[in-house]
Formats: sequence, C-alpha cells, structure tokens
Amino acid sequence: MVPEDKRKQLEELYETSFALYQASGPDRGRVHAIWWERDDDDDPLGVMELLATDIGGYVSRLVGRRKFDDLEQAIPHLRRMVVLDDPTLQRFGREHAAEYPDLMRYLQILETCRCEALAILEAARASRA
Repeated sequence: MVPEDKRKQLEELYETSFALYQASGPDRGRVHAIWWERDDDDDPLGVMELLATDIGGYVSRLVGRRKFDDLEQAIPHLRRMVVLDDPTLQRFGREHAAEYPDLMRYLQILETCRCEALAILEAARASRA
C-alpha cells in the first residue's frame, strides 16, 4: 500500500517527532504548571496530546505497514486534525512561541507528519480507484 521510499520518509519524520517531543519536556512541564494554576479549559497541552495520539496512530500504522480498512473514514478524520490551525494552538503560538521553542518545533513536526500521512493515504485511495 505504501511505497517504501514514502514509508521510510514518514518513519524518519516520526522518529524526529519523538526526539522533539522528548526535547520539549521542560517546555511541556512549564506549560502544564501554568495552565494547571489557571484551571483553564483552553489547555494547549490537552489539545496537543489529543492530536498527537490520533495522528501518531495513523502514522504508526503506515510506518508499520498495516492496512487501513476504511480509507474513506481515515482520510477525512486525518484531514480535520490540522495542528497549526487549531484555535487553541494558534493562540498559544501567537502568545507564547518565543517562550517555548521546543514545544513549537514539536507542533510543527507533528503537522508535517500529519500532512505526509494524509498524502500517503490519499495516494493509496487514488490507486484503488
């Protein structure tokens, strides 16, 4: 289903995302402490973790060469999970990007992983047609 060169490229992006996630640990810790004190529903880490879990699920399936039973469901779902256009994350980026550069780099690579995975799924759907 996935051409080997595309799978390998996605695997490298995914590995980079793990490294950036770990590097963003101190940033995430500071953000968590601030938003915990605020008791704010507009929690950028909560949004980020949800997107990371969903996007990571798709990416890991592609990297692991597992099949998708329903591309017609997977593609729109992945298309909706735009990291950098999420209102909470946009606001966070505008207001705090300079304070949390490692976290912002992680969000950017997460979006790149999403876009690459989406392109692979759309190509797979087109090849089935």
